[in-house]
Amino acid sequence: MDTAAPEAPLAAAHATAGVEADAGKPPLLKVQDLRVRYAVKGGLMQRTVGHFDAVAGVSFELLAGQTLALVGESGSGKTTTGKAIAQLLRRQAEVTGQALLNGQDLCTLQGAALLQARREVQLVFQDPFASLNPRMRVSELLQEGLQALCPELPPEQREARIHTLCEQVGLRRDALQRYPHEFSGGQRQRIAIARALAVQPRLLICDEPTSALDVSVQAQILNLLRELQQGLGVAYLFITHNLAVVECLADTVVVIQRGRIVEQGLVRDVTERPEHPYTRQLMAAVPRVKPGIA
Repeated sequence: MDTAAPEAPLAAAHATAGVEADAGKPPLLKVQDLRVRYAVKGGLMQRTVGHFDAVAGVSFELLAGQTLALVGESGSGKTTTGKAIAQLLRRQAEVTGQALLNGQDLCTLQGAALLQARREVQLVFQDPFASLNPRMRVSELLQEGLQALCPELPPEQREARIHTLCEQVGLRRDALQRYPHEFSGGQRQRIAIARALAVQPRLLICDEPTSALDVSVQAQILNLLRELQQGLGVAYLFITHNLAVVECLADTVVVIQRGRIVEQGLVRDVTERPEHPYTRQLMAAVPRVKPGIA
């Protein structure tokens, strides 16, 4: 059971006025013609016999402090897009195109420059239990990123930051001495969010962060992400298959099918007036509560 303090009900729709007001500002993240190709192996010697294009020419922009939802069914290429932006596929696939963070192309960075960029881009994964080392206490999990990416911070400042993170994500301080298996799914996701925020990134890539949680806990985590964004100004690339979540959290949305964008725009425009048949199918799959039904 998630014992975090109860939070306000999730808003029915997320306002897009801020996006419209900031439309003239340069984007924090600009993805241009991103392509991800995997080699297909076959035969006794496992030679390359072909290629599979998981992402085929994806382009979009994300403003600082805003949320862009990347939406599609399983296998559409949305998670691959997020991993490619975070530079997690360099030894697994052929990645071309650009992922510009404040004008700097993440795809071309090496060495110290890439390490510095990893402070700016962090990830929250779908399964918090699988993404947390079960042999490490929460304090060690939160310290790990700080030690690797912020070695200049003295120990007392790292300790103070960890205590602040606990308060921000709704965890008690005694949680720092416990292990991941001692927490509920919602609490583990709070730990994962705290770990990602420890190095003070400007962009958080959230890969289906609520899909493994109960519905009531999903609402708590989504509200937490909104509150953190308002307080810290961090931008979210939110990967999901659930358009109901998009309506609640995102400012803009990109709909992806088979590695290609089929529709994108402000959430209000895409959800209220979807133009592509695939988007309309995704909207039709969103559960709705009919009036008068208990």
